[in-house]
Amino acid sequence: MKWLFFLAFISPCIYGDVSYNVITKSTGTGESSSSQAKVSIQGKKMVQVSDETKVIIDSSKKTISELNLTEKTYTITTFDQIDQSLEKARDKLFDIGGTSLQEKMEQIQWSFEIKDNGKEKLIDETTCKEIIFTATTKLSSSQSFTPLMELGYEFCLSNAVIGINEINSFTDKYSAINPAQSLATMNVFLGNLDQGLKMLEKKLAEKGGVSLLNKLSFKVIMPNQNPDQPSMELVKMETLTVQSDFSTAAVSSSLFEIPADFRKVEREK
Repeated sequence: MKWLFFLAFISPCIYGDVSYNVITKSTGTGESSSSQAKVSIQGKKMVQVSDETKVIIDSSKKTISELNLTEKTYTITTFDQIDQSLEKARDKLFDIGGTSLQEKMEQIQWSFEIKDNGKEKLIDETTCKEIIFTATTKLSSSQSFTPLMELGYEFCLSNAVIGINEINSFTDKYSAINPAQSLATMNVFLGNLDQGLKMLEKKLAEKGGVSLLNKLSFKVIMPNQNPDQPSMELVKMETLTVQSDFSTAAVSSSLFEIPADFRKVEREK
């Protein structure tokens, strides 16, 4: 559901078009993948186009259309259906695990840290400043050393991005595009992260700008019994997204439409 991070609400302000490239790399469980897409914004619509797929988000209709460019088919999902699918995932999880699982998740105690040391990076010939959010908790274990679970989210923010007004007008007010709010969906699987996510949301609002780099990571760490030796990472998954080549050149409105020769199919459940 990568396209969830592109959902947005349009503010009443009127801006022009904007486009940029997005490269995503994912690693974990011995596998890796990468993808590249072009994102364009026009009025109340956003589109993400790759070699084989196109995703159109229409905030006025509150729909997401996913197109298979190879098979010439498409599906349409409403924002409400997305919310409902998350609720079903939570209910299914608790049905499998029972009340004991729900109680254990409610007992998870997270500690949070936000690093804002002004460290700068150069991405797409644009200087951005790093912010790192980390959530850590201890896992129950019969071992003498308790493993740790760590959730990390790194940003690199810049206020010098071409088309920043267009991007922010599209993304600021809809919760699914807000990193802190999008992470809140993980409450279903990782316990209550609300306190830390409120801290993150406040920090990002203070800094403003557009993030040129987002890195989301998940780790399970086993501390070494020898404090002089490094800890062991039992599980590590990471998704890195880099945005570049921003442009405010006009975008054809046909890019945001479903071609007439495409066939609608039912969305997989």
